[in-house]
Amino acid sequence: MLGSWSTGLQYFVWAIVVLTAIGYFIRWARTRFWLPKYVHVLAVLSALVGAWSVWISPETSRDPVGNLWVVLLFPAMVYLFFVFYGGQAASERKRKATVVSARELADLIERLLNGTSGDSEEWLDFVGTERPDSLLEPYRRRCAELSLQVIPPNPQDPAAVAELRKMVGELRRLPDAMGRG
Repeated sequence: MLGSWSTGLQYFVWAIVVLTAIGYFIRWARTRFWLPKYVHVLAVLSALVGAWSVWISPETSRDPVGNLWVVLLFPAMVYLFFVFYGGQAASERKRKATVVSARELADLIERLLNGTSGDSEEWLDFVGTERPDSLLEPYRRRCAELSLQVIPPNPQDPAAVAELRKMVGELRRLPDAMGRG
């Protein structure tokens, strides 16, 4: 009785693993199998580790197919852990800069000040990502300085709010193409 229950539980766990893998594969396919360059570098390095482990193995285990599987196992583990542990989603968010124009920054500041942004993740992504060749970089630096005075749960400082509203006016006067880059 206990053996059949245990076998049924194993099948259930494997079904969940397979369905989860299919879901992540679909998500990965939607991003056209994009991964950051450093993941590919890690995969190449891990393939070298796999090749090295095959090279130093005793002469009795010289099975070409088995050795190929060992070499390919290491990069597969790198990709598996990166995709399945959320690295894909985090890198995708970083890759897609949410604020790229003056108008979008003005909208973001207004949403923050009006309390309609839902959460502050987009704001923190903006203030935490330097834009060295952009007109928006001075605004980003000033927003980063004012962040603690305006993001919840802290009460909004009236002077910081006034300064951010002034920045919104300045940003709205800039041409829409300004700040891209």
